[in-house]
Amino acid sequence: MIRKLSLSVLAVTILVAVSFGQQTGGPPPAQPYAISVVSPNGGEKWEAGSSQTITWKLSSPVAPDSIQISLLRKVDPTLPSPSASTNVLVTLIKEIKSEWLWEKVAPIGSDFRIEVKAFFPKQTVKDASNKLFAIVSEKPLAKALTLAPKAVTVAAPNGGELWAIGSSHTITWKLQNIAAPSTPGGSPLTIGIFLSRDGGKTFDEKLATELPLDTKDFNWSKVTDPVSDMCRVKVVVHGLKEGLFEDVSDADFRILNEKDLPTIQTGGQK
Repeated sequence: MIRKLSLSVLAVTILVAVSFGQQTGGPPPAQPYAISVVSPNGGEKWEAGSSQTITWKLSSPVAPDSIQISLLRKVDPTLPSPSASTNVLVTLIKEIKSEWLWEKVAPIGSDFRIEVKAFFPKQTVKDASNKLFAIVSEKPLAKALTLAPKAVTVAAPNGGELWAIGSSHTITWKLQNIAAPSTPGGSPLTIGIFLSRDGGKTFDEKLATELPLDTKDFNWSKVTDPVSDMCRVKVVVHGLKEGLFEDVSDADFRILNEKDLPTIQTGGQK
């Protein structure tokens, strides 16, 4: 009787254990080691010299001993044994973050992938960008468009002035974004000043030529005849590879005889 009871208790114990194992599914499986690159993951265009953040996801029960980030070139991860030139960018020791700032992106190209490896005591896991990304140069043209355009502007005479024949006057102008001392392999940049007495139709009179680029004004020491009510000055910058840059007085000024200058009354005189 006792033997039958013991066997019954044993059978119940085994049944309960089996039933409990089926209900709980047994002990939880160990967390797998895995890593995946998030960015760049293909299609990005990063500007050379810029700062960009490389990110990844890591699944592991413990922190890795180190993480290595490499720049791969000409690699196809779908091949059984992909080949690539490898440039190790950084090795992070005991890193718990999932990102790294690449402070100066280089070199230029369109066939790159990022590879991230995580090293553990007994194994190593790695992943690379799914598709190619590019490192591009900054666009000089687009950058130039943000700058002020090259220009020369006549400041005086700019319209309405009265200059007497034989008197002395200063012609002034302003340069914008024209600072190079000379064109590469070419002649020095120079400034020329020309006079029109017909409202700007012709500029036959040369007042000055080949003035240095850093000249900001020109003293016309003796205004010459003939008289005219339709005078204008043109300032020209010579030697730029883009061609001539010039500007003309906005309106006419007058050159007249001194006796024709209007009399200014002061002190209550009539």
